[in-house]
Amino acid sequence: MNVKDLIDLNQSLSKDFVKHTGLIEKLKKENLEFYDLIQDLKGQLVEAKQDIRVANEYIRKLEKATL
Repeated sequence: MNVKDLIDLNQSLSKDFVKHTGLIEKLKKENLEFYDLIQDLKGQLVEAKQDIRVANEYIRKLEKATL
């Protein structure tokens, strides 16, 4: 390999590196967005479980009152 070939190879590798770095950053961002979505869904699930407990307790009280 001569110097020109090495320079061309270096430039090609540099472009690939920048391209892959950009893809990695994009994936990191998407991963964080997905993590935030999962955390939000977990919060909604906790709220739904609490609502179900309250509703079940209310149903039990109604059943006792009608007996």
